[in-house]
Amino acid sequence: MRPGPSGEWPSGALLLALVVMGLLVVYAALFIQAGYLLITALVSVAIAWLFGASPLKALVGGGAARPWQLCAVHLCVGHLATHR
Repeated sequence: MRPGPSGEWPSGALLLALVVMGLLVVYAALFIQAGYLLITALVSVAIAWLFGASPLKALVGGGAARPWQLCAVHLCVGHLATHR
C-alpha cells in the first residue's frame, strides 16, 4: 500500500488515529489468548504513550492500575450474581 504519485503518507492526528485503531484490532485479536489483564495493560500503556505520556507515566497509568480494575470487575460481577 502506497499513496498515489502525488499523495502523502498520513501524519499527525490521522496517523495517531490509525495507530490506535491498529492497537485496538490487536487487542481484540489477542484478548482471549493473552487474557484480559495482560493485554489490557499492554494496550493501555501503548495508547498512553502514543498520547504523550512519558514512558514511566504510561507504565504507571496503564500497567499498575490493572490489578485494581480486576478487583472492581470481580466485586461488580460478584454483587450482580448474588443480588436477587
